Amino acid sequence: MMKTFVLGIDGGSWRILDELELPGFQRLTSGGTVGELTSSLPPITYPAWKCYSTGKNPGKLGVFGFVNFDRERQTNRQNDSTHFDSPELWDYLSDEGDRVGVVNMPTTYPPHEVNGVMIAGPNSGDSGLVYPEEREPELLESGYVPLSSGHRLAFKSGGEKTISTAKTILESRFGAARQLLTDEEFDFFNLTIYCTDPVQHHFWDQREVFETYRSIDRELQDLLTLLDEDDDEWNVVVVSDHGFQPIRGAVYLDTWLEQQGFLERRQTADTDPSLLQQIGVTKDNAAGLVRALGVERVVDLLPESLVQRVNRSLPSEGGISVVNSTDWDCSDAVFLMGGIYVLNESRRDEIMDEIERELLSFRDDGHQVIDEVHRTDDVYNGPYTDAAPDLIPISDDYKLLGLSVDGSLFDPENAWIAAHEMSGVFVGHGPAFQDRSEVTLDIQDVAPTLLHAMERPVPNDVDGSVRDDILSDRVEDVVQWRDPLSSGQTHSASSVSEEEVKETLKQLGYIE
Repeated sequence: MMKTFVLGIDGGSWRILDELELPGFQRLTSGGTVGELTSSLPPITYPAWKCYSTGKNPGKLGVFGFVNFDRERQTNRQNDSTHFDSPELWDYLSDEGDRVGVVNMPTTYPPHEVNGVMIAGPNSGDSGLVYPEEREPELLESGYVPLSSGHRLAFKSGGEKTISTAKTILESRFGAARQLLTDEEFDFFNLTIYCTDPVQHHFWDQREVFETYRSIDRELQDLLTLLDEDDDEWNVVVVSDHGFQPIRGAVYLDTWLEQQGFLERRQTADTDPSLLQQIGVTKDNAAGLVRALGVERVVDLLPESLVQRVNRSLPSEGGISVVNSTDWDCSDAVFLMGGIYVLNESRRDEIMDEIERELLSFRDDGHQVIDEVHRTDDVYNGPYTDAAPDLIPISDDYKLLGLSVDGSLFDPENAWIAAHEMSGVFVGHGPAFQDRSEVTLDIQDVAPTLLHAMERPVPNDVDGSVRDDILSDRVEDVVQWRDPLSSGQTHSASSVSEEEVKETLKQLGYIE
């Protein structure tokens, strides 16, 4: 069996990689399979990384974004790893007796049992992030740095603060991977880099982004040297959950739905502002105040639980919220992260037709705002499709936030200058891969293709294909299939307040 190392880059973009001369990446693209990886719809971190690791579409996973919306209860559920209903690539390898390592992949908190080691990805807090749990003290003592609120603030600060913080996080992630690979035997290893996503959002095509990629490449070169010293051959694969592109600004589809008459609001603003509101300190501007005062390092030194507790205690600006302010009896549709949910079931098809037609004719100074509208019945399949949004709008030039705090429709001054695109990165280098360029894979193709390349059976419930057209003649032609493992995951109906949801999205960098 050929060993496999996967480097995941959140938001990895050929737009940046092609602009820079990076020796580590150039080594992988020389003589390997190089192409684009088409993301899930919509192209967002949750659930795209799980589409990669399971080979399945979101309709089989049960997660459609960082937050799932429950139409019947009119509540949000903040998603974590326990809400995804499918075993992953490393679960099947573990079942075959292979030893696996998984480090820092989003969607893996809380971590679960594998035949090896799992270190959960961002948004995991500073404890409970390692399986087996008894190895957590050893990991933290060796220099692994959990992502904190201070780091997230520093990613947005710009200049040397952003560059040095990204470098520190990257050294921690790659350092943990190299240490594990040095001390133990692994058949498969997956390391994911997350900091590229927030840095690209705020500093697209600028020095902060270029230096972050250069730091990744330096670490990658050291890693490749380590793999070269192994007596066994390694395949090295690079994947991204989505790509990145510059944007014109933000458009808020909750406001658009309201202006078009599909969404009705009810008043929820607090008429008696608190002292903090009176002096201008709110949840919505606290991060900016911290950056303006230059005290991110102080925040980083505080316990993460304390930072989160203080942040939850801050008042909101009292602006328009999506779930809490919706008049459910009078509204036909609502927009949340991931898409548009039709609320009026008796007119569902008619309303979808109307919204799709109006969205495709939506203009901003003559410029088309929405390029595509996908019906989830056409792109998802599986037991959870009914819980998905009904329509998924895609825009090439705008980031659809849908969480307007002041009722505005457009925000050209949005803190993001770049956002996700469907086309990401794929590189396959090593004995299992052909020397090919300009290939296109679906993100769901990766897991079944890697299992087959490692001479392991592929579960027969995947949606992706085994891409034998990119595999070398050292890989057997005949694909072996197997029955799927039971997932062992849960789909809790517990809900959270919209303020908690908004705070999570802010921590992840998805809204300011």
